Amino acid sequence: MNLIREMYWVNDCCVLALENVPNSVALWKSAVELEEEEDARIMLSRAVECCPTNVEVMCLCVVYIMSRCHVCVSCALC
Repeated sequence: MNLIREMYWVNDCCVLALENVPNSVALWKSAVELEEEEDARIMLSRAVECCPTNVEVMCLCVVYIMSRCHVCVSCALC
């Protein structure tokens, strides 16, 4: 139970930090990795808005899209 509480605390800290430093790629990466799937998608779209020219943010989007495509193809093959 303590680990779950700690994870939420870290997530809250990332979100608060992003409010103050919205163009930090390291914070966006950490925040996206901690989120659930749907929330991660929303955060990625916000990250692209805040850091539109950053290659790392774009790579995160591609990785997310590719992982979703893999899940869809796997489900279709079942």
